Amino acid sequence: MSSCFSCFSGMTRSQTSKDLGKVKLHYFNVFAKGPAIALALHHGNLDWEGEFPSAWKDMKPQTPFGELPVLEVPGQGLIGQEAAILHYLALKEPLLAGADDEEMVTSFQILGAAEDIYQKLSKYQNTIGVVDKCSLEQLSAFWDSADESKHARERGLNAHLAFLEKFYMKAAQRLGNAGKFTKKGISIGECKLFTVLHCLVAPFKYRSDRTLRTEQRASLRTERSDATVMIKPTVLEHFQGLSTFYNRFKSLEKTQDILQNGGRFPGPFKQYFIA
Repeated sequence: MSSCFSCFSGMTRSQTSKDLGKVKLHYFNVFAKGPAIALALHHGNLDWEGEFPSAWKDMKPQTPFGELPVLEVPGQGLIGQEAAILHYLALKEPLLAGADDEEMVTSFQILGAAEDIYQKLSKYQNTIGVVDKCSLEQLSAFWDSADESKHARERGLNAHLAFLEKFYMKAAQRLGNAGKFTKKGISIGECKLFTVLHCLVAPFKYRSDRTLRTEQRASLRTERSDATVMIKPTVLEHFQGLSTFYNRFKSLEKTQDILQNGGRFPGPFKQYFIA
């Protein structure tokens, strides 16, 4: 189970916006680990630009962990790891942290819960680079199992979504059913959760046909390269709270700019997880 609290113990959240200067987000042009940070930067009204690596082999040894995303901050250097970057931004920009400590903790929790789903998705679901990661039985169990009593490592997607739905309903008792976990509705946790849900939701049917020939898979990858298109459109149909959240966040102007144009990246993100 993911947790980032220990990384930031003793650090104090800012009550006012801190001028970070112009930061640069380095990430690949795929809808995976980078978009949540781009959404946070955009919704937080921070001065930023995005860059797709033109010479990744040369850049890789210079990054903290040999991977992207990294955030380049004037006077700070390169910050690696998606969760660390998001928490750093929340500490610097109150819009992204939540209105108070309760909202900040709420945001941190849904960020962790969303990452749990992302890790499962990475383990089982096809990507543009790797297909047939597991058996059909394992893939079906991930997508279809709703047993909340299972150990966290064995839970299916519907169980993870059920826990998030309950968490949303608790927030709705305070905020009303407005599609938000926090008052502003743009915290780092909400940016991350939307990103993960968007990897799942799209106007394409879920497919588990492992008999697709290589050329068919290649055609499928080309056809579904747009980041506005993902895997299974009905995944949230039994989770009305999460559906309300997803639709509200997606409709925001700055979210649409990220989805359609990549925000301040040179272009939009392409689909990473495929059916």
